[in-house]
Amino acid sequence: MLDRITAPDEVIGELVRIAHQAYPEEGCAVIVGRAAGDHLILERVFAADNVTPDDPRRKFRIDPEILLRSQKAARRSKHGVAVFFHSHPDHPATPSEHDRKAAWPGAVHLIASAGRDRVFDVAAFELDGSGSFVPVSLEIETRSAKMGALT
Repeated sequence: MLDRITAPDEVIGELVRIAHQAYPEEGCAVIVGRAAGDHLILERVFAADNVTPDDPRRKFRIDPEILLRSQKAARRSKHGVAVFFHSHPDHPATPSEHDRKAAWPGAVHLIASAGRDRVFDVAAFELDGSGSFVPVSLEIETRSAKMGALT
């Protein structure tokens, strides 16, 4: 299990943009990062269309083409890992029952709580072997002086 995840502010900014653009539907992406023991460092965002045939305000499915492209990029990286991101419009940044049923064992998920005008929270979770989501510490690495609230 992971101890923590570090995300540069540029990565978080891209996730916020995806959540804003998709609102009032769930936005989604795959993030490629690298593992360093029990620490995961996020590096590159692959924005994806939500192609769910069901209710896109409450469910998501990542475009398979983006999923394949991001997985290839993760494999090319020496310690590549793919992380799944989606937003919860007008709901907390906590996994839903649908998220749990659709998640891959061992997968890491970032979830954003998105409102009409802002993103309220971004949280990280890892799916354990019993099918439960376990919260993981998410640290934002500020690389620019402009980093502020998630808006």
